[in-house]
Amino acid sequence: MTRIAAILLVLLTLCTNHPLEAQTDSAPPYLYYYSQLLGGLIIERADGTDSRQIAADVIPPNLSGLAGPGWSPSGKYFAAYPYGSRSNTPYLIDLKGQPIATWLDQVSRSMMEWSPTREDILMVIGDFNKAYKQNNLGSFIWLIDAEHDRVLAEFGMNMTVLAYSMSDITWDTAHQQIVFYLASDIYNVDDHFRVTMHFDGTTLREPVPAKDFVPMYKSMDMTSNPDIQTGDNISPSGNYKAHGIHPAQLTDNRTGHTIDLPLHTQATICRDYSWNQNEDYMITLDGNLVAGGGCGSAVIGVTNPKGTFWRELGGCSW
Repeated sequence: MTRIAAILLVLLTLCTNHPLEAQTDSAPPYLYYYSQLLGGLIIERADGTDSRQIAADVIPPNLSGLAGPGWSPSGKYFAAYPYGSRSNTPYLIDLKGQPIATWLDQVSRSMMEWSPTREDILMVIGDFNKAYKQNNLGSFIWLIDAEHDRVLAEFGMNMTVLAYSMSDITWDTAHQQIVFYLASDIYNVDDHFRVTMHFDGTTLREPVPAKDFVPMYKSMDMTSNPDIQTGDNISPSGNYKAHGIHPAQLTDNRTGHTIDLPLHTQATICRDYSWNQNEDYMITLDGNLVAGGGCGSAVIGVTNPKGTFWRELGGCSW
């Protein structure tokens, strides 16, 4: 089997909007990943053919990996940030690997998200701590038009000292705006606001009743989930279910037909699965148990929905 070193789990699970994914032939589908050895993004078919590299001069080698929103709705732009690294510098590139919004290299990112529709607007929440360590400018929300490489709107707030709590952000692309709510944590704690950022640059901050505010970060639900232990995973359409650890199986929920999934040659006890949105491939992950519970480093296999094992990939973040 072909082996590739240093593949990142988080990035591989973002393949749902890749521009090369739609295809009419019977060849294996495209996937992409970050290479610690080479840097940049590797784009290739699931069997390793038709391979190319982009953004090697933008995304350096030897990072722990990448995470983030991945490909834009149109598939023309890619956004990510270092995973498990001291650096939180966001990356925004086009299909040729050329950087967009190069000023982002001065930003420490805390959140990135694409618009849900094909406007290709990237929301970035971050601050300038990286450039102004002795004079913190506070946190900002930017709306970036990737196609035209310009900032549509921005909003500043002192999130770095937790002066405010924030709600989830709602995209309202029909009205060309995003909406979210703020609540003061330090002073005037009874004050709550609705913030509307319009794509034309207009930003409104309006007082609202406390009942309108729902925090973004909610307490973790500690209810036991057996799927966490068994690795059960149902495909996006619900047509397939991968289940079990050793042996692992794949069931067609429409017919009830079940087959054994091939195991990685370095297969160990932890097991998880990740489908791409079109269900033309599934990534299987095998990790090692670590002291105290949980999984350490893992190895990856790529199969099609019929359980055919295309290839083995190397180490990744669990």
